[in-house]
Parts: sequence; structure tokens; C-alpha cells
Amino acid sequence: MRNNTSGCDRQNRDLAEHANWFQEKGFNLVALSKDTCGSHQKYAEKLGIGYTLASDPEHRFAQATDSIVEKKMYGKTFEAPSRSAFVIDTDGTVMGLVEKVDTKGHALQLRKLVESL
Repeated sequence: MRNNTSGCDRQNRDLAEHANWFQEKGFNLVALSKDTCGSHQKYAEKLGIGYTLASDPEHRFAQATDSIVEKKMYGKTFEAPSRSAFVIDTDGTVMGLVEKVDTKGHALQLRKLVESL
């Protein structure tokens, strides 16, 4: 995710609206981007986000999960983290994956995945 971009704004608003459901089920939401912690704090206040926004400027999580993909923007090709979501157990085991996040319906995608576990 990236703070203050249309897709990420939609995605975070959707997650924020459903965050209590995940908390009631015992899941902690964590959104990850290369934005700084200071930027995340302002962004969380702006959108009313109560879950964790984590900073990963070097894309280490994406590298560790092999989720770096080729992207194209304005005619340029580059590599960056995919827009995906992981359900990770407390021992670090990946229990489920949403490979292609729908920014408008991300919470529903995650709810379906959690309910299927």
C-alpha cells in the first residue's frame, strides 16, 4: 500500500470499516508500505485507521514472500511488491493468501479467506 493514493485510500477505508470484525475474530490487521512511520501516523489520523500501518521501505516482506512483480506505469517497467494480502499465524506460518486484492472489496476478500480457514 502507499499512503494518499486512490487505490490505497479505497483499500484502507474498506479495511477500516471492517476492522472490528477481524479484531473480534482474533486477527490483527497490518497494512504495509514503503511510507515512513511519520507519514503512516498522519495517514491513519486522516482516515481514522485503528490498525497497524507498518513501514517497509526496502520491501523486505515482499522479498521474503516472493511477491515482487513486474509493473508498468507511464510507459516504464519496474519491479515492486504485488497488491496482495497474507493471513499469517503467530508462529509465522502463512495460512492463506489473497494474490490479487480488490481495493474496493478487500475486507470482504479477507473475511471470506478467514472464514474458510
